[in-house]
Amino acid sequence: MILRYDSNYNHHPFIIPSSIKKTVLTKTDFVMMKQRQKLCGRLMMLSAALMASVSTYAQTLIEGIYYNLDDNSKEAEVTCNVAAGVWLGTYSGDVTIPKTVKNGDVTYTVTKINGVAFIYSAELTSISIPSTVTDIGEGITMNCTNLTYITVDKDNKVYDSRENCNAVIHTATNELVAGCKNTKIPYGITRIGGLAFSGADVSSLEIPNTVTSIGRDAFEFCKGLNSIKLPESLQQMRERVFMWCTNLTSVNIPDGITEIEDYSFQGCENLTSITLPKNLESIGKSAFSTCSSLTEIVIPATVTSIGRLAFEDCVNLQSITFLSATPPVLSDESV
Repeated sequence: MILRYDSNYNHHPFIIPSSIKKTVLTKTDFVMMKQRQKLCGRLMMLSAALMASVSTYAQTLIEGIYYNLDDNSKEAEVTCNVAAGVWLGTYSGDVTIPKTVKNGDVTYTVTKINGVAFIYSAELTSISIPSTVTDIGEGITMNCTNLTYITVDKDNKVYDSRENCNAVIHTATNELVAGCKNTKIPYGITRIGGLAFSGADVSSLEIPNTVTSIGRDAFEFCKGLNSIKLPESLQQMRERVFMWCTNLTSVNIPDGITEIEDYSFQGCENLTSITLPKNLESIGKSAFSTCSSLTEIVIPATVTSIGRLAFEDCVNLQSITFLSATPPVLSDESV
């Protein structure tokens, strides 16, 4: 590997012997194991959070859908089968959420969808959301790989699925909350929410030039995603945004982005080309770790810091070129 400094490419080479690659290659499986452990840890936290809600509300199965029922407000929250484990998935086929449900002699209005309600429901194909739902948690469609259709009742005052976009949009803020494999992101959307497409079976997406922010984990584990067009309007991408998008081959990051946050492209094994924005200031920890097909990268002159393990296990990375005469601050084990 050669590290070059300054815009004139008058560089000071630092050569890593090729023999080291054999040692690094053996770490890849270990890195993937660590990521699986982290994912399991996150699922356990989600499960724990849901279990906390179960202690307050009675979880009840009514006509194929699990609910947390609040006897005080007479409201119902759609949830998953906690007893079976959130990571196993609860639902399959077409799910139509009703406006009200009845348990015994009591009628409850369905107003909420818990963030883990549908996650890992691999056989779920469609979700219909009624007008009564006013609160939808983050990540409701995580790893719903066969989810094809999402609709929101046209009379819903908080959420919509405008232009038959197959997504849930928060109407007041124009934030896309949840998407699926058939989602078409409408013009006018300003933010893609956290976990919105996490694990979705999407192959390509075009994001309109009205989106300024993409939330954390928005496209993580979209293993079929091979191309995505990021708009010039984009100003922020949160952590883990494209983590383990293993078929993503190239990305052109717009100049409005000043920070590539932690783990943003970790595990993008087929990423061969990435263009960093000219105003970039920092690269977070493990931002490009395990991008094993990446052979070279050019660091803009504006970059002042590179986080720990930013390029760990980039086993084919031969050249990093710094366009600044003064190299950025490197954390221990950045490369």
